[in-house]
Amino acid sequence: MSKAEVRGAISLSIDLELAIGRQTSFGQQRLEEITAGLIELLDQQGLCATWGVSNPALSAATEPILAANTRQEIAVLGERFWLGDGTPPTRLAQEFERRFEGARRAGIPISTLILRQNEEHLNLNLLLRHGVAAIRGPGIAASQEEANSRALPMRYGIWQVQNSILIPLRGAWWQAEPWAFGCRLKEAAKTGTPLHLVLDAGQMADHSDLALPAIGVVLRRLGQLQARQELSFSTVGEQARLHLRRRIAQPSRSVLAA
Repeated sequence: MSKAEVRGAISLSIDLELAIGRQTSFGQQRLEEITAGLIELLDQQGLCATWGVSNPALSAATEPILAANTRQEIAVLGERFWLGDGTPPTRLAQEFERRFEGARRAGIPISTLILRQNEEHLNLNLLLRHGVAAIRGPGIAASQEEANSRALPMRYGIWQVQNSILIPLRGAWWQAEPWAFGCRLKEAAKTGTPLHLVLDAGQMADHSDLALPAIGVVLRRLGQLQARQELSFSTVGEQARLHLRRRIAQPSRSVLAA
């Protein structure tokens, strides 16, 4: 059994952009500090992640992420201002060309699209034309009811990460959300339930300490579980390739249909 197939398969994705309207020079500086801090923490624990950036070829974060000691994946972070239902088809095609093909022309392998909001009517032909093999929807709280869903659907050769769990940025372990998050980790380690974790770097920037101490505690715990082979980390792209080899696509009216 390969490392990617051991029970307790985990992927971690990071939404590495500030919210629209908060992209000030001060905010960008804090985002750079968060990026450097997360790379250091991931390297310390030997963990990989999938980093969503708006335009990989132009992002200042791309180079340091790919230079990390542990393997990392770059993904396109899709946001409503260019990906939403109201975007004209011609502009949408231009945005996909700029973000996906622009990354490939810059030598950046890219096949994952991360969504900040649910987008129910993505253009299938556009996704396939630009080599999108995996889609991750917005993260949800571990305590939400739908977080119990374990379906891992594949539609038209595109693997979809469902019910990604947000890593809580504050709170003691006995409080509702950190406690629910801890239960998800225990379940993944005990039963082999796949788990997909999400870090919102934009929200981290709102914390005085950038939430790095709290995230460091979580990543150290994950590193220990990986070292004991109770969990196995892989990028979203790696998990997509594994599932695409093993699953047969079933037709669906929406590319994001469950």
